[in-house]
Amino acid sequence: ALHFIRTGAAALPAANLHAFEAKFGIPLIETYGLSEAASQVTANPVPPGRHKPGSAGLPVGVSLRICRPRDDGDEELHDVPRSETGEICISGPSVISAYYGNADKETFQDGWFRTGDLGYKDEEGYLFITGRLRDVIIRGGENIAPREVEEVLETYPAVREAAVIGRPDAVYGEQVVAYIVVNGLWSPELAQRLREYAARRLSAHKVPVDFIAVDALPKNALGKVAHRFLQKSDAQRQRPLVDETVK
Repeated sequence: ALHFIRTGAAALPAANLHAFEAKFGIPLIETYGLSEAASQVTANPVPPGRHKPGSAGLPVGVSLRICRPRDDGDEELHDVPRSETGEICISGPSVISAYYGNADKETFQDGWFRTGDLGYKDEEGYLFITGRLRDVIIRGGENIAPREVEEVLETYPAVREAAVIGRPDAVYGEQVVAYIVVNGLWSPELAQRLREYAARRLSAHKVPVDFIAVDALPKNALGKVAHRFLQKSDAQRQRPLVDETVK
């Protein structure tokens, strides 16, 4: 009998997890891994261990720290306070010590590998991943993790998937823009309801200023949303996947 299924590669929306478990009665166990760590970095405990939906679980065979992102310009590693978002750094026998040809050598620091992924640990040490460092939106000096906004939007019943990017802005540096795949028809009324829904759950600066309906989100071979493709399409005003833009 099948007792559980492990998931990885991309974040698993909570709604999808609950829907799957309700239909099949099999727990989905979320994990987090990297090629640089021989795949496994963290995993939720298997039944009967405690599984936290939305979390990537606990470290497996590695040491894990949440540090101030290297974009801050500091050459030393500094841990951020518990429950605060920072860059995920790992160390252990399964973690590589360098890339071939010493490429990206700044990624390796004091025996630690800077993953480029952002996340935080809760009071029990469970890891929650919030996105990629390179995808962070900086609006008016405030850092915004796209995944935080996407998770809120994906809890709205009419939304199947969401991808959030930063759009260059002359005043704020960047504005938050959301690409949306909906269940059903897109309309200005739905966009307004979604904006109000987000405003009740997010700080004002994190609420998207633009919602763009698409048939599907572009993804790479691992099933991860190609945020860079969306940014280029948005910047060039090509938007080949767009059905309708609502502002």
